[in-house]
Amino acid sequence: MTVWASVRPTATKAARVKATTTSASVLFVPKTVSVTFSGFLLSYIRSNSIKKKINFLKAIAITAVTAFLLASCSNGSTDVSDGPKPLTVSLGGGVNMTMNWINPGTFQMGDPTGGDMTWAQPQHSVTLTKGFYMGIYEVTQEQWTAVMTGSDNNAAPSYFTNDADPNEVQLKRPVEQVTWFDAIEFCNLLSERAGLTKVYTINGETRDNGQITAATVTADWSKSGFRLPTEAEWEYACRAGTSTQWSFGNTDANISNYAWWGYDTDSNEGANANEKTHQVGKKTANPWGLYDMHGNVWEWCWDLYDDYDATVASQTDPKEPLSPTGNYSTVRVLRGGSWLDSAASSRSAYRDCRYPDFGSSIIGFRVVRP
Repeated sequence: MTVWASVRPTATKAARVKATTTSASVLFVPKTVSVTFSGFLLSYIRSNSIKKKINFLKAIAITAVTAFLLASCSNGSTDVSDGPKPLTVSLGGGVNMTMNWINPGTFQMGDPTGGDMTWAQPQHSVTLTKGFYMGIYEVTQEQWTAVMTGSDNNAAPSYFTNDADPNEVQLKRPVEQVTWFDAIEFCNLLSERAGLTKVYTINGETRDNGQITAATVTADWSKSGFRLPTEAEWEYACRAGTSTQWSFGNTDANISNYAWWGYDTDSNEGANANEKTHQVGKKTANPWGLYDMHGNVWEWCWDLYDDYDATVASQTDPKEPLSPTGNYSTVRVLRGGSWLDSAASSRSAYRDCRYPDFGSSIIGFRVVRP
């Protein structure tokens, strides 16, 4: 079993998210009181002076305009409940994938100055101008098989294939030992199956037993298909409108309600994963209905890894570093922590990375689409 080999650079500072929701619901008048209100309005107009009538009508007009503007503003809210309904994607054979809509918004990405995650600093403002669907679960073993069977890369890669807990379904555990290239190929094949245009173009690939070990991958962000989240999209979705270390708070006191983490050693007292992955969705979701964003398996992101640029205070729709440097010019970002790692590794801003042909029993992924 391949587990881990540290490649992470010493870079950056981490984040707090501030997301506000505007609601105009208090301005809506129920139908049951509309007749009474109309009668009151007519009575008021008949019984008062012209000046009072004019002022009263002005007040009504101002209220109506305010209600309209607030309702319009609420369409840009970061509250996931304001967006489209969850999307169910059929993969065939009774296997489905559920995705929640994530509204666009602005948040603080990274670890704040003074935090211990120097590789996730400095904290900076990020605006995502477009919403997206995100899988509510990490990609499972049954989803992998449904999509990849019949392809050049059709092997079942997971290490954990037969030791599910008694109350868990084996094939609903996350697929792992997948490389970044594997995840890219999965996205393209899923796009084809769904009748969508592929985001990724893969050129010059080298394969070993069907698995891509080297290739040049480019992305066309205008396409409609499935893809990996960018690092910014991942952290934004993980935080789900929160500004705390985890989406559930600033301490790990309740982490076992939300994550599979660590393994039973003295250094990870209280860990609950028992040295293996677990069925997705068994823990409490974050505020936007996404499960296992903390723990279970690390998740691949699209981006090349690099330090955050200390000279840039804000970004809009970042997709990767402008000029990744040094030994990390080809490594890709991982987020979320895993069954093997400490609670601290599952914090919303925590970053790691590996080479794109690296696979491990602690690495999986989830997908997004426009």
